[in-house]
Amino acid sequence: MKYFLFVFTVIILDVVGCGSRHYEEPYLNVSPSEVRLGSQEGASAEITVTSNNNWTIISDGESWLNIYPKSGNDDVKIKVTALSNESAVDRHCTIIIEGGETKRYVVIIQKGKNSVDNKEDGA
Repeated sequence: MKYFLFVFTVIILDVVGCGSRHYEEPYLNVSPSEVRLGSQEGASAEITVTSNNNWTIISDGESWLNIYPKSGNDDVKIKVTALSNESAVDRHCTIIIEGGETKRYVVIIQKGKNSVDNKEDGA
């Protein structure tokens, strides 16, 4: 009987101990923190999310920017695609990628039509 209690205790301690050793702190990393797009229709870029947790994107609700996917878990590449910017003025928005208690911010800048810098961005 003592042997049975000893084995049972060792198994319970091992199971409980293993659970705590495998716990990993949640993390959320995003790169880059700023994206620059040309003024043309379909200008796009990728944002890399590295995480071990569920995450969601919150945006300014800009109608000129499409984001896919808007949620996920683990490591994912997010694609942002802009509509044509017919204005001469650059436009900006900030997206927030939120996972648990952590928030990361990405600034999206789309060049205005006929912008001097537009040629340098591959437009």
